[in-house]
Amino acid sequence: MTEPHSSEALKRFLNTLRAGEVRTGRVISVEGLEVLVELDGFPGPGKAVGRIPRDDLNRRAIGHPPEAVSIGQRLTFEVTAVDWQQERVRASTSGAPN
Repeated sequence: MTEPHSSEALKRFLNTLRAGEVRTGRVISVEGLEVLVELDGFPGPGKAVGRIPRDDLNRRAIGHPPEAVSIGQRLTFEVTAVDWQQERVRASTSGAPN
């Protein structure tokens, strides 16, 4: 998976996100024990990416993320933090509404 392009547009978009905010996006990758989602609402160029660790993916215990999601699936998730160094959002689906 290539890293999202760093841009002023991405930085501005990330600056609008707040912990506790509910967002939507599409699963674009499953890497190890986490799922990467492309966040809706980013006008580009590039992608705004959220990372959901396995333990924050589902209310029930799962062994591996593909047991709970698939590539292309739409998710609703809660923003838990913005990782400015990696220019990614940390998120959780376990507390987000269905």
